[in-house]
Amino acid sequence: MLYVLYGDDEFSIREELSSLRERVTPEEMRDSNVTALTGADATFDQVAQACYAVPFMANKRLVSVDGLLGRFESRGRGRGARAALGQWDGLDGLLPGVPPTTDLVFVDGPLAETNPLLVKVRPHATLRGFRTPRGDGLRRWILDRASSQGMAIAPDAAAELADSVGGNLRVIASELDKLAVYRWRETVTRDDVRRVVVYSRDANIFQTVDAVIEGRASAAIAQILRTLDSGAAPAFIIAMLARQVRHLLLAKEMRGRGLASGEIGRALGIPEFAARRVMGQESRLSFGQLAAMHRELLEADVSIKQGEAGERLAVEMLAASLVAVSRERGA
Repeated sequence: MLYVLYGDDEFSIREELSSLRERVTPEEMRDSNVTALTGADATFDQVAQACYAVPFMANKRLVSVDGLLGRFESRGRGRGARAALGQWDGLDGLLPGVPPTTDLVFVDGPLAETNPLLVKVRPHATLRGFRTPRGDGLRRWILDRASSQGMAIAPDAAAELADSVGGNLRVIASELDKLAVYRWRETVTRDDVRRVVVYSRDANIFQTVDAVIEGRASAAIAQILRTLDSGAAPAFIIAMLARQVRHLLLAKEMRGRGLASGEIGRALGIPEFAARRVMGQESRLSFGQLAAMHRELLEADVSIKQGEAGERLAVEMLAASLVAVSRERGA
């Protein structure tokens, strides 16, 4: 059979490919009957030879070609795109003759419907698209994954894991394995996730900062209390809030000079996902609001150092003040 496994969910694609690989039996002959080619280096003749080879003491062969279709993703359409296929222009003539003892699998990232090589392959193949789940879909994926592994996880624990790790399914699967061992034959709770998952502890402060800066009052207060209760030092929380406000002030200044988002992220020395978050927050906050937040941070720091307020109370009051500034209109 012929398959096309494509999309941005690389983890699920690799699991599906592994499942197809396991169908090559007996196991001890599997390596001899699996051929993995890369689209950047493979030739038409190599693919043809691999597909038409007879299985060696096994029920079938598996031939995977990684990244070939994606090579043509940015090409033009129509006659220009057809000519650009070069040696692969005759691929649709090869595919009908692939013997039933061979599974040919094209593996790729996201593909457009108009991809010229996909157009040739599609009539002969089973297409399976994989998109990384988001939001509720990600939480359902976690629940389903846990169930398939024979473990139970509470819905709020799945939500905690999703919020902490994000859409990195490979990391989530690894963390689920750890939680399964930690709570052997018991239901995994939200507290278990917070206790065991490193990503949850690390992500907590960033969730707190985002909730405060974005003016989400109830979430901000809840996150501040949770972060403090987890043992984070008040001075650390203030430092992280100050860091984000400093990034926002610098981003606004650089945007005013006409720099693009990518340039701003590199100038700040932060990863792409953090740069997107900074630019989103900067766009909805005025310079006046950011300056006011900076003053509030300085005042809180001075108040703690001069002993005018307890550290925990000072942080809680600071969070409330920053939320208020963020929610101002016309600032």
